[in-house]
Amino acid sequence: MLTVNHLTLSVRRQPLLREVAFSVAPGEVLTLMGPSGSGKSTLFAWMIGALSGDFRARGELWLNERRCDTLPTEHRRIGILFQDPLLFDHFSVGQNLQLALPENVRGEARKTAVEEALSRAGLAGFAPRDPATLSGGQRRG
Repeated sequence: MLTVNHLTLSVRRQPLLREVAFSVAPGEVLTLMGPSGSGKSTLFAWMIGALSGDFRARGELWLNERRCDTLPTEHRRIGILFQDPLLFDHFSVGQNLQLALPENVRGEARKTAVEEALSRAGLAGFAPRDPATLSGGQRRG
């Protein structure tokens, strides 16, 4: 059984998750849902021991009878396969989207198509941004 007890995650002293607790039995499926930027991917990063330096965590992670949150990543025996949206980091968000447009969409129509797509995804104004600034959910749109 995988168990999370009393997990609080914060970034720059701002809480993302507070006192989260759940258990998942072998063969059981658990769905984690929330808006973009709410901490879902950060929770998984904490579970595998890959929390970036800006984040702080307090809580316990158990796999069967073994506490894992105090172990190095390679000893946790927990793996997570993230969906990778494959955005090019040397392009802006808008430039990445332009790669998917047909060649016959040219000039100002390309910019308009990108802005409309971003607006439909709830990301209006994100075209000039660096893809690294997007949350996991924003990357998937």
